[in-house]
Amino acid sequence: MQSRELYDLIEQQLGAALLKLEYLAHVPGTAIDEFLQELHHLLSSSTATISKSLVDDILKSNNIQVDESIIGDIATAVCSATPVQKSLQKGGSLSTSYQRRRFYTQKFGVVEPVTHVLNAKEKHTFQYVPILKSLQHILRSQSVVEKLVKNHRGAQHTQPDEFHEYKTPQDGTLYQKNSFLNNNELRISLSLYVDDFETCNPLGTSKRKHKLCAVYWILNNLPPGSHSSLSTIYLAILSKADHIKNYGYAKTFKPLLQDLKILEDQGVYIPLLGKSLKGTVHSVVADNLGAHSLAEFQESFSADYYCRQCTAKSCDVQHHCFIRCIWPKN
Repeated sequence: MQSRELYDLIEQQLGAALLKLEYLAHVPGTAIDEFLQELHHLLSSSTATISKSLVDDILKSNNIQVDESIIGDIATAVCSATPVQKSLQKGGSLSTSYQRRRFYTQKFGVVEPVTHVLNAKEKHTFQYVPILKSLQHILRSQSVVEKLVKNHRGAQHTQPDEFHEYKTPQDGTLYQKNSFLNNNELRISLSLYVDDFETCNPLGTSKRKHKLCAVYWILNNLPPGSHSSLSTIYLAILSKADHIKNYGYAKTFKPLLQDLKILEDQGVYIPLLGKSLKGTVHSVVADNLGAHSLAEFQESFSADYYCRQCTAKSCDVQHHCFIRCIWPKN
């Protein structure tokens, strides 16, 4: 391995470790900055002295007489030229939060969110993370593509019996009746999840002021068990809940629907396969409130008809014991 390649590899590994600290362990950027400053000071102040002593001992053991100033220059040059030292010094690629964000974007292929304007006068906007770019980035991984190909079953026409086990979306009859997804050609299957959440204390005075609506998606093509980690759940849209109520889902979901239309008609190019893969949304998952909001049903569950699965009235539910709703067969 060339020295430059080794330098880049060490720098990238250090950057990956700092990225995990910041975004997986949720260590604040200011704390990481302070830690890196102390680490740089420690390396620059102590390593040169130790290196000078080691170089001096090696030269003496081999009966080589060299001026002490030259030994000091060699030790200083060797220590300051290490990838860690160069990355952490002032102006280095990992020295500050700003520099690290630039490094992450350049080295790790970060898909930046795009700001879409809902109302320019009121400065109402929402964020959209392009789903096509995200898919291209994910499917650059050899291991992910191999799982997609290995998990592909081709067209299935199985009639499930009473002992049939449902492990993946491909086991359901609705999936098997879908001629676009249930195909011998590999297709991309996505699931969307819509949910509102409070960023402040939901019981405090700021309740609902900063409530956000998020749309996430997962790649259904991965084998069972691959979706249990948060790292396999990706963000698509982030908007204030009030803005969605005022402007509607159609306007907020417009960039997402445009990308999904391109995915269905043209597909997304996968370099590792040398071809484009088409895909579509297999299912939309939400809690009761989110599902009613999406379908424009009654969002008040104190209404007379509050269940979207059955036609029972609230008074019927109060006077009779309903074991379960009549769910559609899958």
